[in-house]
Amino acid sequence: MPLRNLFSLASQPKLRASRAKSSHWSKKATDGKDLWLACTLGEVYLLQGKVDEAAAQYQKVIDNNPNAAGDLKGTGEQADRICAALKLSPEDKAKVMAPFKLLD
Repeated sequence: MPLRNLFSLASQPKLRASRAKSSHWSKKATDGKDLWLACTLGEVYLLQGKVDEAAAQYQKVIDNNPNAAGDLKGTGEQADRICAALKLSPEDKAKVMAPFKLLD
């Protein structure tokens, strides 16, 4: 998903709230088992500046999708681009990227 689309999604509180109310969507995203939804939720947390939540979400995704190394590498690259775009501190970037370091 292009960064501009993610920034748009993260900046639309009504859309986020309506999606969060959908227990099916929310559960599938937060448990980390649905790769795409879970990665997108991690990106949304990151775009909202919720570094700890993003790192925890990415860790869930990695834990629940051990055979998706290629997709997870791409997710890590996207997280790295978002960190750069947000100009996160080195400490915050390290928190976000820590789950992906285990994939190398």
